[in-house]
Amino acid sequence: MSKAPSRSVWDHPWLPYLLIAGVALIVLVPGTWHLPLIDRDEPRFAEATREMIARHEWIIPYFNHHFRFDKPVLTYWLMRGGYLLFGIDPFGARFHSIISALLTAVVIFALGRRHFSNRIGGAAAVGFLTCFQVFLHGRSATADMPMVLAVAVSQMALYELLCRESQPRPHRWFFILYVALAIGFLAKGPIAILVPLLTVLLLRFALWRRPLPWARLKPQWGLPLVLIIVGAWGVPALYLTHGLFWQVGMEKHVIDRGLEVFDGRFYSPFFYLVTAFFSLCPWIAFAGEGFRAVRAHWDRSNAFLAAWLLSPYLIFTFYATQLPHYVMPGFPAFFLLTAQALEFPESGNRGWVNWWWRASLALPALLAGVFVLALAYALSVKAPSPIALVLLAGALLTMAAVVLALSVRSRRKWAFFCGLFLMAASAVSMGRGLHRLVPAVQLQPIFNEMPADTRYLAYRFTEGSLVFYSHGQWQMTNDVKDLKQFLKGGGPRLAVVLEREVKVERYLKWMVHRRLDPAAVLNANDFSRRIGALDTHAYRHQDFTGLNLGRFSWVTLRVYYRLADTGN
Repeated sequence: MSKAPSRSVWDHPWLPYLLIAGVALIVLVPGTWHLPLIDRDEPRFAEATREMIARHEWIIPYFNHHFRFDKPVLTYWLMRGGYLLFGIDPFGARFHSIISALLTAVVIFALGRRHFSNRIGGAAAVGFLTCFQVFLHGRSATADMPMVLAVAVSQMALYELLCRESQPRPHRWFFILYVALAIGFLAKGPIAILVPLLTVLLLRFALWRRPLPWARLKPQWGLPLVLIIVGAWGVPALYLTHGLFWQVGMEKHVIDRGLEVFDGRFYSPFFYLVTAFFSLCPWIAFAGEGFRAVRAHWDRSNAFLAAWLLSPYLIFTFYATQLPHYVMPGFPAFFLLTAQALEFPESGNRGWVNWWWRASLALPALLAGVFVLALAYALSVKAPSPIALVLLAGALLTMAAVVLALSVRSRRKWAFFCGLFLMAASAVSMGRGLHRLVPAVQLQPIFNEMPADTRYLAYRFTEGSLVFYSHGQWQMTNDVKDLKQFLKGGGPRLAVVLEREVKVERYLKWMVHRRLDPAAVLNANDFSRRIGALDTHAYRHQDFTGLNLGRFSWVTLRVYYRLADTGN
């Protein structure tokens, strides 16, 4: 008797979903409780949600008691759910991203299973959850993961409507498509609509170039549905802010960022090609094999996925402000394309494919060596333990990338799970290290001691984490006159003053050359002379040193505080 073909775990009716959830649990949950909110976006989202709750507000986000127009409202609603379940803390603020990343992986599995095979869908879903960029943004208190989920759902609906020969339930996919487009817009604005739109255009006129059943989309009914859903929030928001939500939210934060480089960043047309080696690590090492498999089995499904992958890269290549995570809406397509190397391994000459594999894997291997050496040096010079924990996190994460890639190539399941647990250990180490390095977290004991009517001012250290961790209203200034005037006022007061700021790369240089004059090596922004001229006799003070992740700089802060009015 011939043996029946062995069934993969991905062929089981419900085990794949447990496996995907388990991977998400291992990769995204550990360390998230301890990981502080990272300036600048995370504390602004988290605090805006807290202030909306305090105001019983559902329409207009506020940050530091002022309108916040950066993003539409959906993320704040989702964060409210996290706060309801886990309290107003970093994990509650990030819970929606963890769930969104998990659901995106489920959508990827459903797409792969429906149009390729269970194995391709499962590999693509797990690859998505374990790439470096999702490792970071899958636990981030921002709007990115809900938007990526909405784009994935809308792309799935588009494929069902345009690329299947017959669609038995077109009405269901019609509603899924346009509701997902509206939800994506409410999460992060027009990018959630632009990516599916460009996908269809690339499919029709560049990659497949065959007629598509446009009538199935029914835009004359779908677009009004999108407008109704978005308008249910957008119209009241525009009315209550007298149009500022459009002028600031769209014109400044969307259009202007596309035309001008923000925050001192540089522009390069190759930015996203280079950062892909980090963002998609370690699975970009399989991109060469995936390319060969897709080219050998080119069809409408692969043409659609290629159009999907290219769309965000084309949009943001010509967008002036560049950040590595902007192209995340195309990641599901990348993993569905690359995972086909498992199903359709190519024989014959593999020269350039093997070179791509070695070159792609050399980066995390090299970084792992650098982190290990840096950790050894930090321990030898007795550097602060939080720095050692962060270096350990980097070493563990990069080693995890190498282990994961090698485990898939060698088909050793035990090695794959070792890689997952290395990622989890990296997240725990990173969370504990940064928790002790972030200045606003160090200041929490003083914040907790201050009376409810305390007045707050930040001089030259104007990060949003101060607002979240103090739950107070802050005056942010770079003018020393404002600081002097503030200290003369009455009542309980607290001022956070930047005494010195050093870019991290200069600080590391000083660690290596300790015998040199620190001032000559660091070339720090030193404001200590201005602080020395302040009249602070009525205030207690403490000094704090930590890492400002918003500017990636090492800062020394002096905190002046007074618990009660002393008659000043």
